[in-house]
Amino acid sequence: MDMRSSTTSYKNDIENASKMIEVESNSSEQGSGIGTWSRFKYELTSDDLLKEPDGSIVDVERAFAPEPARRTALIRAGLVSFNMGIWVYDMIDGHVDKYYMIYLTRWTIVSSIAYLIASFLCAALPRSEVFEDNGTNEVQRPRLIAKIAWELYALSAPGGLIVVLMYWVAIYDGRTIIFLNLWRHGILALSVILDGVFVGSVPIRAKQIRNIAAYELLFLTWSIVHIFAGIGNGEKENDDEEEENDDAIYGVLNW
Repeated sequence: MDMRSSTTSYKNDIENASKMIEVESNSSEQGSGIGTWSRFKYELTSDDLLKEPDGSIVDVERAFAPEPARRTALIRAGLVSFNMGIWVYDMIDGHVDKYYMIYLTRWTIVSSIAYLIASFLCAALPRSEVFEDNGTNEVQRPRLIAKIAWELYALSAPGGLIVVLMYWVAIYDGRTIIFLNLWRHGILALSVILDGVFVGSVPIRAKQIRNIAAYELLFLTWSIVHIFAGIGNGEKENDDEEEENDDAIYGVLNW
């Protein structure tokens, strides 16, 4: 009797193990079936930014207002306060004038600070103001503030990286690196990405490339208008990335 029981139990264990291996194998095959190009095409054509190619739905709460809410709000309040304080000092140090906003760096500072504020509000506001669900707690839809934060992140995260790369690769001339310069061309972009990736988990879809594409096209158009209109750059020396190159915004964009 003990032998039969032991044999039956052994067979059951083998069958269960085989089923588990089969399930894991199928899951692996399904996951690997979605290639990079297929995912890109899906995200580019899908009307629902929340839906993944495998049919799953983005957890809106985890993406924009993860629990515990108080801790998330405190972290984001710190990011906002830190970067806002430096920005105010930067404006005081840079003597804001009519030339202050002609630079891509400062456009990106504005969009990045706007994202950090919107992200903080997602954590600070009541949950009902950030997302709604269908009553099952399975499908959540972002409300206005979460939508704003999402679009701003899709703009400011890649925009910040572009500013960082453009400055350190194409503009930096070996001058002494001061903290404000490092903040404009590194720390602020890092703050945005840390918030979007580690504090929350904000996805960027292929369709949202439209944000950064329109942003960069607008700046390129502005740089052409700027140089041919003879607006100038103030002809002043400071510790920012601006180069005095025939009054161009940047020497590398001297049309």
